[in-house]
Amino acid sequence: MDHFAKCDFKLIQVDTVFSVPSVLETFGYMQQGKHISKIVLKMRESTGKLLAEDVNNTKSVSTEFDAAASYLLISGLGNLTFFTRSAGVGNHDADFKREIKSIGCTVQIVRGDVTNAEDVARAMGETPAPLRGIIQMFMVLRDQTFDGIDIGDWNAVTMSKVQETWNLHNTVLEKGLDLDFFLLFSSLSGTLGQVG
Repeated sequence: MDHFAKCDFKLIQVDTVFSVPSVLETFGYMQQGKHISKIVLKMRESTGKLLAEDVNNTKSVSTEFDAAASYLLISGLGNLTFFTRSAGVGNHDADFKREIKSIGCTVQIVRGDVTNAEDVARAMGETPAPLRGIIQMFMVLRDQTFDGIDIGDWNAVTMSKVQETWNLHNTVLEKGLDLDFFLLFSSLSGTLGQVG
């Protein structure tokens, strides 16, 4: 705690900014694991124009991703299924789908709750192609200073992440899916607190 009080820890800085046409290089850089900073994938120019190249004019790249498969929550190489509690609720869904489609990806939005195992199984069953990847980004935010976190807030953040990940894991096993990747995202400050 003394280190926090003395502000010995510095905020993580942006290390490198990649643009959309360099997405494969972005993931390659990230996989090296030689950084402890933010990596940014820039989607638009300052004018608002998407930085994506015409999918039909891009050069061939060797990849292990399957263009005929669905990737739950991220793809860009074929099919993309978003599984969220708020699907269809906001006015931005159509714009969001149009933006993702503009980079050559088929988009499907499924409404449900990842903490509900039946919803997870239904969402995985509704993908338009075989599911080959999952990026788990759901989180409950209860950011507090370290000494201000109570057990209720900590449980809300941590237990929901555990339950939703467990539901995804079990459904993948039950369906016998052969995933290329299963990535988990979380909030460190939601779990450990923050200085303030």
